[in-house]
Amino acid sequence: MASPFPGMDPYLEYHWGDIHSGLVIYIREAVAKQLPRGLRARVEERVVMETDGGIAPNPTNPGLLGRSSGIQAPLLLFWGGRDKHIPPEQVRIVIDALRAAGKNFVNVEISNADHAFFCDARASYSPAAALLAWPLTLAFLRSKSA
Repeated sequence: MASPFPGMDPYLEYHWGDIHSGLVIYIREAVAKQLPRGLRARVEERVVMETDGGIAPNPTNPGLLGRSSGIQAPLLLFWGGRDKHIPPEQVRIVIDALRAAGKNFVNVEISNADHAFFCDARASYSPAAALLAWPLTLAFLRSKSA
């Protein structure tokens, strides 16, 4: 089977057990150079839980909105207006739940962007939308560091 990762071989991890941690540190250093003064890129272990049904409740899944009260950090949310995976009614449900929980968030929709528009490894990548989203992301981080 051909590698699904052109230009790299993930199976080398067997021989280089620290390849992920080295890559994460490399990325941290690259991001740190672009951050505004006063902000630092940090590496922490995270556990991410994905559900088959997404964030908002739907007929087959209760979603994750029941955990809204546990959010402790400000959120910056980007949505693609052409996203078929997260329809507008689910976006509204998420926003309403965050608002009802009294959470601090910024909500941005880029109308001509698709799902995962910021990921340059996907077909849905939109350089124009990413170009809009990146300065907003930096401004958000700056505002939280003051």
